[in-house]
Amino acid sequence: MALTRLGIVGSGWRAEFFRRMAMLLPDAVELVGAATRRPEMTAARSDSWGVPVDLTPSQLLRRGRPDLVVTCVPWTANPGLVVELVEAGVKVLSETPPAPDLDGLRALWDAVGGRDAVQVAEQYHLMPGDAARAEIVRREVIGQPTQVQISSTHTYHAISLIRALLGVGLQPARVNASLLRSALVDPLSRDGWSGDTEPKQAETILATFDFRDGRSGSTTSPPTSGTTSCATDGS
Repeated sequence: MALTRLGIVGSGWRAEFFRRMAMLLPDAVELVGAATRRPEMTAARSDSWGVPVDLTPSQLLRRGRPDLVVTCVPWTANPGLVVELVEAGVKVLSETPPAPDLDGLRALWDAVGGRDAVQVAEQYHLMPGDAARAEIVRREVIGQPTQVQISSTHTYHAISLIRALLGVGLQPARVNASLLRSALVDPLSRDGWSGDTEPKQAETILATFDFRDGRSGSTTSPPTSGTTSCATDGS
């Protein structure tokens, strides 16, 4: 089996996940290089990852010529990066969401949607715990599901799980959401326990999705904007 030559754009904790994945699949994936816009990270990542790290995607493509590039960059930077890579003739794996808002998503689709070169990854329904729950639902062990409540993940990930568990696909929904503020202690980060026990003002979004056919879902998740409440006919 031919190796897939993989490139990564980004140097943060998400990029590290893909780097580790490549190391675990040496018979299938070869990490040929990475690119980061932060000059201070090039030497550090090159040393720790064991591959060349450049400052721009174009340098990465010239040096390593990957078959596939994973983009691990902020939402605002991702659409332009995806278009640049596709125009250069490279396949792209982008995390969700590939653009920061609806206008950005539509513009990105207009630019590359017909090129069959971009895969947008949504992993939560494939994670072992969620996949097991989905299989129980699929086998109708609990009967026909009509309502799903998600609090294990947030925003677009939670909506993806709701849709997958209910089997509603891209069916339109009536969405109602409220933003709540309160003081909470948050001593846990991606780096582990911080020991910080000082309460800080925090915000939570409570949202419900009515698919108007007897099926609905709800989720509790961090906010993505400063809007205090909303109602819309699309999701």
